[in-house]
Amino acid sequence: MLIGEVEDIEKNYVVRRKSKKKYKQLGNGIKMFFLTSPDQDKIISPALVHMEKSASSGKSHYQHDGQEFIYILKGKIEFSVEDHSYILRKGDCIYFDSIKPHSFKNIHTSESEGLWITTPPNL
Repeated sequence: MLIGEVEDIEKNYVVRRKSKKKYKQLGNGIKMFFLTSPDQDKIISPALVHMEKSASSGKSHYQHDGQEFIYILKGKIEFSVEDHSYILRKGDCIYFDSIKPHSFKNIHTSESEGLWITTPPNL
């Protein structure tokens, strides 16, 4: 291994806490942060989603290709998938096909956070 190769490998595989970059504002009060370096060959897209009090994905359901897995890190988030609603709290998770109409909103008394893993990647 040559001098400098370790740093290059780490840049591709590791995202340090200080280097997380907000990449998308999802409506009012929702911020999504990169958890991986950009890579055209990746097949999943992990992100940290921070939701302010009462923030939501919008008034109506939306859908797109792929699948989603969400693990709640903090707070309480209500997910609607098709005609069903699910209230998730810290430590709960949900997994569904994103082609199904879905939406989400923070119903906690303060901020909520979740780990979102989607495929195909949209980062």
